[in-house]
Amino acid sequence: MDEIKRHLLDFIGTFSWEKLCREWLLKASALKKLPFEVDQVGSAWTRAAQNDVVGINRMEKTLYLGECKWGTHTYNRDIMVDLVEKTAEIIPSDGHWKVYYLGFARSGWTDAACQFVREKKGLQGANWIIEGALLLTLDQVDQDLKKW
Repeated sequence: MDEIKRHLLDFIGTFSWEKLCREWLLKASALKKLPFEVDQVGSAWTRAAQNDVVGINRMEKTLYLGECKWGTHTYNRDIMVDLVEKTAEIIPSDGHWKVYYLGFARSGWTDAACQFVREKKGLQGANWIIEGALLLTLDQVDQDLKKW
């Protein structure tokens, strides 16, 4: 029992929370609660970057990139800064892409994180532009999934 208790939060954060966040994206997209729809939802890894939540629509060249945090504290802007900085590693090389960021944090986000995502709309890279961002908490994800 002690071993289970010691690793329970890691298990929830690594597996269950990320899976719920991907489910939220899939349902929010299907219900048109977000700026664009996705064809596929999953995660992505490269040698230089890892994203917990990725939603893609290859025909429309739109991409959601998300980060999931399970800690008991509010998260600061550095999580979203890192997510934006990893974009070039994840974005497909063909075409010009619209990117929308999602932050999922069990206990929420600081005002600095919220301000950061508002400021980044319109920022662009070589073949992508930021269309916006949304920061969510466990309570919001839970309420939405129950309602949907």
